[in-house]
Amino acid sequence: MTTIPPRQQQELLVVDRQEARGAILIRPTGEVDLTTVPILWSNLKALLEDGQHVVVDLSAIRYIDSTGFEALLDCGHLFFQRGQRFVLAKPTRIVQGLLDIVCLDKVIPVFASIEAALDSFWDASGYSTKGGQVRHRSHTVRWSANA
Repeated sequence: MTTIPPRQQQELLVVDRQEARGAILIRPTGEVDLTTVPILWSNLKALLEDGQHVVVDLSAIRYIDSTGFEALLDCGHLFFQRGQRFVLAKPTRIVQGLLDIVCLDKVIPVFASIEAALDSFWDASGYSTKGGQVRHRSHTVRWSANA
């Protein structure tokens, strides 16, 4: 079995993050497989810990195997348990076909565009609630039952 050095693993998958309308947009670029899935997982887990809503932009994924789908499914469940939103956006034609085959789109919302994914986080008034917070697109107000 050939082991890929950590530096080459990172070159196979690069994950960029940016804030987008009160959520975090994750853009993995490259291949998601057994050797690179820890890179994706660690980025998503950090956002879970930070309490962020997340959009995963799939448009630059060249290849994804079952370990990649499992990581997305596991993250979807963890985000849901914490009251955070986790959605997928802009899958390539090939990735969308695989999402359809494994029925992942039945468990995690998949949007054709990043704009549609971000819009799904907010109600018509611009507010979203999650885990002890009332969030508006422009700010977050924390509240406590003890207040």
